[in-house]
Amino acid sequence: MLIYQVKQGDTITKIASEHQVSSDELIELNQISNSNIIFVDQKLQIPTQMPTKEAQNNTLNSSSRAIANLTPTSNSNNSSQSNLNKMEKKSEKNVVSSADEDPYIANLRAEIDQLRAQYRQKQEANERTNSASLVSVTDQQTKPRAKSNPLPTSTLAKLNSPSPQRNLQSNLIKPDALALKLPPLSNSEEYLPNAFDGYIWPAEGVLTSGYGWRWGRMHQGIDIAAPIGTPVLAAASGTVIGAGWHDGYGYLIKLEHSDGSVTYYGHNNRILVTPGQQVEQGDQIAEMGSTGNSTGSHVHFEIRLSGETIVDPITLLSSR
Repeated sequence: MLIYQVKQGDTITKIASEHQVSSDELIELNQISNSNIIFVDQKLQIPTQMPTKEAQNNTLNSSSRAIANLTPTSNSNNSSQSNLNKMEKKSEKNVVSSADEDPYIANLRAEIDQLRAQYRQKQEANERTNSASLVSVTDQQTKPRAKSNPLPTSTLAKLNSPSPQRNLQSNLIKPDALALKLPPLSNSEEYLPNAFDGYIWPAEGVLTSGYGWRWGRMHQGIDIAAPIGTPVLAAASGTVIGAGWHDGYGYLIKLEHSDGSVTYYGHNNRILVTPGQQVEQGDQIAEMGSTGNSTGSHVHFEIRLSGETIVDPITLLSSR
């Protein structure tokens, strides 16, 4: 059993002829409901069979007919003519009379003779022609063979309709059908964990007090003074873990960052974020004020590393 892949220009009749099988046998083997409709790249099973005794006899018949058609070129060739007649009679004893042949055998014999003639014509035109490489979609003008279960007329009408939704060509797989058009991917950095990128100054203003001992007690951050309402910014991206009143800090905001550190923003006039909110570096989180233990409008800024280790913010802030 051979597997044949339909190509552009093929028809059932053409494929059957090229493989020396009957069209009905090819249609029945592949369960083709309509012999007029086949598709490019469709795979068909081609039956293979050993040469029958009748096919061998057909070869002898062809030889005997060719000998019978030969005529002598001159009257001096009587002896040759006699020999040919003897050979013809001898060969006829070894073949089956065409009148006694089975109709199927006779039809098969005729198809073989036709294939031989076609082969000779192709060989004369181009001895290297590979008939199996010629491929096409079905011949739309070929008369469909009668089948026991033909497609309903309404179905055929839909297949032949020029409507784009029912066009037969639209059902064929296009070469670019597998080239799926996907939306472009975003920058790869968007799919990576947010890397900690240091701290920025939390407000514009004047540094009025630094980190260290002051008035007999430890000042754990720095003070940046500016008018009430000056924007207070997130020094780094993070999550709001505290936003509200806190003893001497007044209105205090605490932000936890990806490196585990926490920043404090105290003495605010108005808080603009809520606990659990995600903020980006540079987002405004409050308005500067003078709430709590304060002598004037400023923001008290602290940096506490993982484990509540308090450090001098100046050593970690970027240069202005």
